[in-house]
Amino acid sequence: VREYLEVAEIWSYQVENEDGGTPALEAVLQIEPRHEHAFKTLEKLHNQNNRADTLVELYLARLDTADEIPERTDLLRRIAKVFDEQIGDQNQAFDALLTALEIDFTDENTVANLEKMAHATKRWPELLQLVNHWLENQDEPPLQIALCLHLAKWYGEELGRADYAQPYFQKVLSLDPNNVGVLRAMANFHKKNARWKEQGQMLTKALDVASDGHERAAILTDMGEVLEKHLEQPDKGLVHYQRALTEEALYLPALVQLERIYDERTMTPELVETLASKAKALQDPEEVASTKLRRAGLLETTLAQPDGASEEYREVLDLDAGNVLAMRGLERVYNAQQKWPDLLEVLEMHLDVAATERERIEVLMNIASLQEEHFLKADLAAQRLEQVVEIDPTNEGAFEALARCYH
Repeated sequence: VREYLEVAEIWSYQVENEDGGTPALEAVLQIEPRHEHAFKTLEKLHNQNNRADTLVELYLARLDTADEIPERTDLLRRIAKVFDEQIGDQNQAFDALLTALEIDFTDENTVANLEKMAHATKRWPELLQLVNHWLENQDEPPLQIALCLHLAKWYGEELGRADYAQPYFQKVLSLDPNNVGVLRAMANFHKKNARWKEQGQMLTKALDVASDGHERAAILTDMGEVLEKHLEQPDKGLVHYQRALTEEALYLPALVQLERIYDERTMTPELVETLASKAKALQDPEEVASTKLRRAGLLETTLAQPDGASEEYREVLDLDAGNVLAMRGLERVYNAQQKWPDLLEVLEMHLDVAATERERIEVLMNIASLQEEHFLKADLAAQRLEQVVEIDPTNEGAFEALARCYH
């Protein structure tokens, strides 16, 4: 195994062709099927090189060695994603997700993806028949409840047959009279029919019996939306969004609503605090960077907190080293604070990623000005100005500055 890994490293670091190490990594998995590094690297390489069929085979081999239910369902979802997005075979994706649901009736990610594929393949009748069969043969009340809630939702929300959904709700309530899932599902029915008062009543009942923090946060957020958007009680809606965060501090839907309200009401300190929480709640690096950029901009301008702004811009660069917006933000802040060494460092970073000749000239001129005026290093300034002239032989500003430096 070690020798194959060394071969893969040679391909990656010395030959600078990481994909060349694929056969060696595949040999590692032949010897040690659960080797984590080999699996993750091959997964990345197959994705990068659009080897969809090979990627599915990799996942299936991993599935054969997986014992834990969460890993098995996760692998099946990955297989379904490849079939859906790369191969374009939604039926195969549906089958993989159906297998995942059979392994774990309660996995919300599996259910959400399966619903999407049922729409794409129009295989709702098959799904409903199979899940009803599972329900008939299920003796454990918690799993009966899970299956009933799926069926009620699919009949009521996806297929518009609330009359078919009611027996499943009744069965759940007979098994668990205070079932939060049923109360929330019934609230969704009222929402679909624009019966806002009834929706609010069901949500209130659900909140009375809910104990899980995540679930309470979701209910409070739904209540806030009803109050704010449909019952003309925006202040009460705001309070419910805020209460949701006392149940789960990083509950993203509540944070999104609060971000919108604080922005509309120009409540900048509260908005900045909310954006900080939102950045922690988000998973996608691009979305995190975008949120941090917005927060940094507010700290820099409206709140006049340059130190906080520079820290936020730096964190964006930790996520995305080539983010020009973060670099420009740091350039403004450091220039205003007269932090010349820090400004020079950022300008040099900016130069490395400048995308156009015009942008390179702008950055080079700024570096030259900094070297000449604040570091008193005419020779270093001249080097950058000469680079400007190479790009644009007609740049009068560069020639004038060069004359000063040479003098």
